[in-house]
Amino acid sequence: MSLRELLRLFIPPMYYNIKHRLEKLRLEPAIPLPKISHSNDRLVIIGNGPSLNKTMELYELQILGADTIMVNFSARTPLYEKIRPKYYLMADSGFMDNQSARESVDKLVEDICHKTTWPMTVVMPDRLKLWDGGSRMSQNKNITVLYYSTKWTEAKNKELFRVWDKNKGYPPAQTVLTTCVWFSIYQGYKEIYLVGADTSFIQDIYVGQNDNVLYTIDRHYYQNQDVCPSELEKEKGGRKFGTDMEGILGDIHTMFEEYKLLKRYAEWKGVSVYNASEYSMIDCFERKKLDE
Repeated sequence: MSLRELLRLFIPPMYYNIKHRLEKLRLEPAIPLPKISHSNDRLVIIGNGPSLNKTMELYELQILGADTIMVNFSARTPLYEKIRPKYYLMADSGFMDNQSARESVDKLVEDICHKTTWPMTVVMPDRLKLWDGGSRMSQNKNITVLYYSTKWTEAKNKELFRVWDKNKGYPPAQTVLTTCVWFSIYQGYKEIYLVGADTSFIQDIYVGQNDNVLYTIDRHYYQNQDVCPSELEKEKGGRKFGTDMEGILGDIHTMFEEYKLLKRYAEWKGVSVYNASEYSMIDCFERKKLDE
């Protein structure tokens, strides 16, 4: 075998192996996810469900007086500057990967950069380190961007909880709210309330009777505002799902399974998690109003 043939045989594998190792290093958290100081033991996780509008009517003072987390596209609404959240969490890699939503995501980053005049921590999975949105938001002196680990783990039961406690394994992420519950417990809050956590996806999916395609209707508290990603198709009042009924029901099952696991994690940590949503399909957390 000639020298040229040997080079062709070994150099490409070496190149891709080195490239893979470098990319892995870039995605690994440089330091453990820090614990952020707070004087309030109560934290309110603000979901984007339609019921949030009613919650704000009834319990605005309680929400404004608590530490809060907002998520996803909520910074594009007037409610963002009213609530002034302590944390902002994005758990979806689509913020980096989905080119069809690029315009909406760019507007989201612009709004976060321009509107945030108070100290706020943006929290994202470490796979989004390659996304330029984090560095853009970091240019605002009020914003700190942190990344949590998405390293896969086979740990189960209490060993899994210990992994979560050290941010050394992938936290629940079927929906952004499950990640928020984990993050709130990780940060040491003792009372965690969910609002706007309608989680009513199962009521908003259907199969087109002529085309046999699975559709969903996205419902949020900002339904009539220009907030949602631009790729949402409005055919038949919904958007096409890139899966089938078995797939979406499997995802919904995983989501509720994660909530039950988080309840066990909270109990293990001595933390109370309440569902204070005006409407919600989540049945594993105790229901409790914000003024109780």
